[in-house]
Amino acid sequence: MQSRLISKVLSPAVRLWIRSQVESIAHLEFQIQGSDRQILAGCIPGVAVTAEKAIYQGIHISQVAIAAGEIRVNLSQVLQGKPLRLLAKIPISGEVQFQQNDLNASLHSPLLSEAMQVALLPLLRGITDPTGELWGDRLTDFHSPQVVLRGDRAILTIQLIVENQTIPFTLRTGLQILNGSLLKFDHPESLPSPEAEQGHPLLAFEMFEADLGEEVNLTELRIAKRTIFCQGQINVTPVS
Repeated sequence: MQSRLISKVLSPAVRLWIRSQVESIAHLEFQIQGSDRQILAGCIPGVAVTAEKAIYQGIHISQVAIAAGEIRVNLSQVLQGKPLRLLAKIPISGEVQFQQNDLNASLHSPLLSEAMQVALLPLLRGITDPTGELWGDRLTDFHSPQVVLRGDRAILTIQLIVENQTIPFTLRTGLQILNGSLLKFDHPESLPSPEAEQGHPLLAFEMFEADLGEEVNLTELRIAKRTIFCQGQINVTPVS
């Protein structure tokens, strides 16, 4: 049986804290583990969370199943009716899923839009146009990104802005994680159209690495069933 402290005080505070961290969430379930004695000592031994259709900083997350332990919170203030607050960094482990529709909605978020500009624009300028000439500085921007997940590949279509002309470009690639936090393209290639079977290798894109940060340690990243599956651990740091 769940303790009275958890059911009457801590569960509502945790639910409110989780909802305060996201823009919206369609379905949320969580379970808090521990006795009143452990929790009164200022530590929650464990929390398991499942959620669906959450939006965090514009990123649409299809499904979440995570767990965390040894969570230190401001329990004395929570008992006085104040919001729950983390007091120490906590490692969270589990799986997050991004379905194709949610991934496309995320591409238009300020966070991902800026990241794509920083990551892709230099790479695109280093490849050649149909005449064999580098795009270079003639390529000034791109827009309208769309992703299709097919098999174990992601197919990204964008509209390049080259000397005030709009030119479609399609990238097909797998995704790979190195050392837990480095995101790489796996056998990237350009396609003449999103439906094309044969592509042209993009050697410059093979050298690309995106550092996800020292707080991230992914053990798996794969594409299947029009979904990107991510498994691993991330450290959540208290807001000062």
